[in-house]
Amino acid sequence: MAGPHVPAKATSGHPAPYLALIALAALYALTHPFAGLTADSQIYMGRALADLDPAGVGRDLMFRFDGQSRFSIFPAIAGWLAARMAIIHAAMWLVALSGALWFGAALVLARQAAPARMIACAAVLILAPASYGGFNLLRFAEGLAEPRPFAEAFVLFALGAWLAGRRVVAVGLLAVAILFHPIMALAGIATLGVCLCFEDRRWLLAALPIAALIALAATLGAPLADRLRVAIDPDWLGLLTERNAYLFPHLWPWSDYALAAVQAITILLAARHAAAALRQLLLAGLIAGAAGVAIAYVCGRFDPILLIVQAQLWRMWWLTGVLAALALALCAFDFGRRDSGEQLALALLALAWALAREAGPYAPLLAAGAAYIDLRPADKRLVISAGVMRALWLGVAAAVVAPLVIDLPALRFFAAEFQPDFTPPFLPLVLKFLGPPMLFGAVALAGFGPPRRLAQAPRGALTLATALFAALAAPLWDDASSFDRALGGSGRQADLMALTPRMSGEILWLDSSLEPWIWLGRPSWSADLQGAGSVFSRDLALLWRDRAIAQIEHGLRDESMLRRLALKPNATQPVAGLAGVEAICRLHDAPAYIVAPQVRGAQLDPRLGAKLWKPPAVRVETVFRNDGVEFPRTESYAILDCADHR
Repeated sequence: MAGPHVPAKATSGHPAPYLALIALAALYALTHPFAGLTADSQIYMGRALADLDPAGVGRDLMFRFDGQSRFSIFPAIAGWLAARMAIIHAAMWLVALSGALWFGAALVLARQAAPARMIACAAVLILAPASYGGFNLLRFAEGLAEPRPFAEAFVLFALGAWLAGRRVVAVGLLAVAILFHPIMALAGIATLGVCLCFEDRRWLLAALPIAALIALAATLGAPLADRLRVAIDPDWLGLLTERNAYLFPHLWPWSDYALAAVQAITILLAARHAAAALRQLLLAGLIAGAAGVAIAYVCGRFDPILLIVQAQLWRMWWLTGVLAALALALCAFDFGRRDSGEQLALALLALAWALAREAGPYAPLLAAGAAYIDLRPADKRLVISAGVMRALWLGVAAAVVAPLVIDLPALRFFAAEFQPDFTPPFLPLVLKFLGPPMLFGAVALAGFGPPRRLAQAPRGALTLATALFAALAAPLWDDASSFDRALGGSGRQADLMALTPRMSGEILWLDSSLEPWIWLGRPSWSADLQGAGSVFSRDLALLWRDRAIAQIEHGLRDESMLRRLALKPNATQPVAGLAGVEAICRLHDAPAYIVAPQVRGAQLDPRLGAKLWKPPAVRVETVFRNDGVEFPRTESYAILDCADHR
């Protein structure tokens, strides 16, 4: 699929290609910032702390029953860095490295797919929606210290090598991806496996001995394979469907399939016009991703086999999403140089992508409209004059911007989150508003080329503008909150350790993440984070569930701890009451201490005998209540000794 408006060969020494590459790198930095110690990065950086302190943090139930870290080399790399610098800096270096790899892989894939339009193709890849799976929880190319972006990057490098005809290199790159994250690498393995079957159907016969070997291994009880004979029992399954519903495609809201439908239609559109090798790759990625989601859907709904649920085959759609973004760029190159009917189809397709989340089921209809136009014979397509087409594109652009403008007043709710002693992450909120217009603009530029004025701009002006953009992106890339910076940059807190002198026993730090590990070097009795890995260990899952239920029943937490629905508004942290504290402290496996955040204005029962501790940094939460947003501040913590309440 050739791109339109291929520029003439640049004169020797012309800086435009280099400036475009620098601008693209700055754009990647702004759209993929370092998010701090949040989400799954807490799991992997916590694992690094546990490996460095096995007698302290390593005693946390999350690491005693760890069922996933041994399958990745990432914890060893993270631990090596964490032993030499503060945990926040280790995380930052890991994200910088994974981001550089991902950016490079996107360029390699774009160069193989559209060598004459590499920058434009990579821009669409970078700006396309990155979410996959249910509840809008997961994204590819995340700015988090975790192994997934590393595995994704090496898979994309492998696809680029495959398109270049270097198949041995592609296999080697997939092997590296497996070392970082086997589940994410599986998408690349399946996609290239389908490509082989397209080339020679005899490769399908290889599936028979592989299936026989797997069946034999399961029968003999070989490690991992024996899990094919294990069904998840009702107790465990009940917890997983409540706490980790994203694992089961049959529990996803139907609206979460809208973007996937747009992506599938886009791949089919691009495949109609692509060269043979690229067409095979696009279709193979679609088949592999759809098969993964379908198997996970059927298994989760009818027969939850342990290994299949743990393999999370629906994650293979991440690669389908990347290939769909590539297909969008290819459609832009092809449709933009064709007749007015194809240009209208491109406008509909760009609108479907830009508003896939907001438009819900209407987005696939827009994409289907684009496909209908493309499938019609050229002599039966609608002929539109240049002036009318320009007006249509402006109208579609207005349709992209309008919902965002309508939502702009909601930003005033978030102004109070920025406080003199607290700075929250803000780029995700900015990208919520700027992401769709930027993607739409990237598709338009890919389809029709840059404006004439930009192409004729003086070199000095282009150089200055690029330098200013890069200078803006560099400091903004670090988007960690001020609390994350303070937490991750600190170590053991002597005054806090003096308030918790008994070293035996765990710490129940309410509403915490890494605080007890970093500030005390102690294991958590119960934390939300521990439930994230419950699919990999039944012992972890049920112990964590029992402790969570105890807290909910006695008023220390609310039910959102167990029913973690991504679309449910955040709930406020209940105030620790005497009855609840005494009930927890009388359990047979009670924690040694309870640490309760003290939100400004909350009153403590004096009978608790609490000692107050002031942390190195203020923490501000975002709480949605009714039609408003609140930002409760945690400026101190109540330290409760369970020995006083048994």
